[in-house]
Amino acid sequence: MAQGTTKIKAANAAAKEARTNTIKKGVRQLAPKNKTLVQQRQLKKKMHANVSRNLEKMMATRASAVGKLTILSSAVQKDKKDKKGKK
Repeated sequence: MAQGTTKIKAANAAAKEARTNTIKKGVRQLAPKNKTLVQQRQLKKKMHANVSRNLEKMMATRASAVGKLTILSSAVQKDKKDKKGKK
């Protein structure tokens, strides 16, 4: 019984070691500890999200005007419902 558990641990250790040696792609940043830096990062994240959302809405409206692309039509329909509800 004890031999079976040692074999499993040995296999897991080898798998962990293989994973730690691989380098992941992408930028890595340490989370800021300073309060002002934390606020700046949150603001930057919100602004980036707003820019992306507006760009997607614009692309969706252009795509729906042509009528050929139906993938983005659901986003345009949501925008129209939001505008009607706000008035």
